[in-house]
Amino acid sequence: MPLFRSASFSRTLSTLLSSLLILANAAAAFAGKEGGEAPGRILQNVQFQPPGHVEPPGHVEPLHFGMLLSAQGDVGPRDANSKQSGFDVTDARILVRGKLEKGWGYLLQSEFTLSAPILDLIIDWEAEETGTRISAGLFRSPYSGELLIAAPNLDFIDRSQTVRALAPARQVGLQLDQNLVGDVLVARVGVFNGEGRSTNSDSEFLYVLRLDGRIDCGDGVEFEYGVNGAYSNDDEFDRDYSSANSDVNTVLAGGDLRLTNGPIFFSAEGLYGSFTSSVFPNHETWGYQASVGWELSRLVQVLARYDSFTSDGLQEDRDLAIGSMVINFTDYVNLQVELRVPTRGEKPTPAAAGSLSVQF
Repeated sequence: MPLFRSASFSRTLSTLLSSLLILANAAAAFAGKEGGEAPGRILQNVQFQPPGHVEPPGHVEPLHFGMLLSAQGDVGPRDANSKQSGFDVTDARILVRGKLEKGWGYLLQSEFTLSAPILDLIIDWEAEETGTRISAGLFRSPYSGELLIAAPNLDFIDRSQTVRALAPARQVGLQLDQNLVGDVLVARVGVFNGEGRSTNSDSEFLYVLRLDGRIDCGDGVEFEYGVNGAYSNDDEFDRDYSSANSDVNTVLAGGDLRLTNGPIFFSAEGLYGSFTSSVFPNHETWGYQASVGWELSRLVQVLARYDSFTSDGLQEDRDLAIGSMVINFTDYVNLQVELRVPTRGEKPTPAAAGSLSVQF
């Protein structure tokens, strides 16, 4: 979230943006000769606008930019941490979003820690008067409340074990969002390849449905909820513990809630997965998390979570009690430290993790 206001940073950023615009105009001119056309946007909260508005042709507002940089350290056994002990750069993201005429828009987010750096690529169209939005491209599928929280806004360093194991995550496909009763009830329907960012290899699809909403209860109290389900029948299902299976019939279901009262919140989520394979016996996987948090001041927040995951023998079953503290050095720089204690097994060994982030 930090906003760099130095003159050198402004000059550097302005030079970079001017160069990008020159290249974009050249590419657009070339595309025009070839009969090509440039695409569109997704509507999300604006986080950052650089010095000097940049508004390319056809846009109805200036471009919006964002960045997330994170370095993480882990100490302890793998049965408590999701990684081996050591240090890692977990995020190096740059985001640009733009709003075009007649409800069209686009979002492009890159992640430079990945070999394929495109993390999100979204083209969308929105009709505000009817509460309708159609999105196409690569983005998070509408399954799991915690999955749909953007990385800079996560409560804990990592999403829960169950979300990481069962949620379909980012997929290539098409999604329709429709407000049924304002923000109180929204339907989200998606059809995806079901193979992450890859092209479809088996002519089968992943179908996802989510109903969620937000209710303002007054006096600073807000209630959010969601229920979701997904189905696919793939020749090869993209999960670490079943990717070797062929012709996998998958059914996913779950629900989540979040109650916020001023500086205090409570959240919970439960997910279930059933995998029917022509090669191996049927498997059922499930898990849940329950979390609380209290923002003691603008500088400090304390959190606790119980995170349970049962994989029916496909992966290691694991229950974790997690304590966490967030220290906000500025509005844009924060440090989060966690203590993770396994609660299954005869001699559980605690582990610790810390993440330092710069974001805007």
